[in-house]
Amino acid sequence: SIDATLATQTRPIIVVVALCFVAATSAIDSRAQSLIDEFARLPDPADDDLSERLRRRNDLSALVGSGGSWRSFETTVIIAAPLLTALIGSATSG
Repeated sequence: SIDATLATQTRPIIVVVALCFVAATSAIDSRAQSLIDEFARLPDPADDDLSERLRRRNDLSALVGSGGSWRSFETTVIIAAPLLTALIGSATSG
């Protein structure tokens, strides 16, 4: 049937799109973290300017869009949920 053929043909495309997303997201997150670490290092806890330096680090994190692991998880769920739904749908339709 046409549905089974279409489902079989779309599976590899969905997997490739998902892999590209994971690779791109990982590279962007890694670069954002490198920028934060370079320009706003974590201060020594005994530093008198601790609050100000942490505020600057948080501001830079917000600016580059790095929200840490929770933000990455949110983004992954938003993007991956439709891809997984399509993959499961194509796997179960044939």
